[in-house]
Amino acid sequence: MTPEAQTIAEKLRPLCLDLPETCETSLDGMPAFGIEEDRIFARLSDRDGRIAVVVKVSDSDERAMLIAKHPDRYHDVAQAGSDDWVALRLDGPDIDWAQVADRIAASWELVAPIHLLEAGGR
Repeated sequence: MTPEAQTIAEKLRPLCLDLPETCETSLDGMPAFGIEEDRIFARLSDRDGRIAVVVKVSDSDERAMLIAKHPDRYHDVAQAGSDDWVALRLDGPDIDWAQVADRIAASWELVAPIHLLEAGGR
């Protein structure tokens, strides 16, 4: 992991781990966050000169809307089966960490088991 990605991971980590029943694991040598390790809702990506958090979205329409509305911040995830995932850049100036936290929390809600959502979620 590059030094810049390491610094960003340190900012990202508490935003993810503060959500209920979240644990940290690793995917492709990068930090990933999930519920019960198999329900990943966020992972750090450092590819093609872009550092981003990859998060779940409700569907391909939401992903397309985010990319169209904010092409400087969001981009496609280059992997099979990524229609309901989007990458949010974290390596530019003026990152709105409150917005990043909201996007991560929304992703968490999309993968959380029903008992966590019924208990009040985040």
